[in-house]
Amino acid sequence: MKYQDFAGVISIGMALGALTYQAGRHSETIESLGVRVAQAEHRGRDHDNLLFDIHGKICSMEKDVKHLLNKVNVKWDP
Repeated sequence: MKYQDFAGVISIGMALGALTYQAGRHSETIESLGVRVAQAEHRGRDHDNLLFDIHGKICSMEKDVKHLLNKVNVKWDP
């Protein structure tokens, strides 16, 4: 085996090793992104629930205000 053949085998081995290393790095990144997406979805659901609760309370307060204004005979049209 000549020196030139040996150098070619070494360079192919290094290239395959680098490709394997990069594939492993990217797979780890993809796994961590899955966790981040799940956390973001959970936070989004929490925000939606909070907004829904606030909307419900405001609607309830609006009904109470309309009821009070009707008692006092004041016309109110938002």
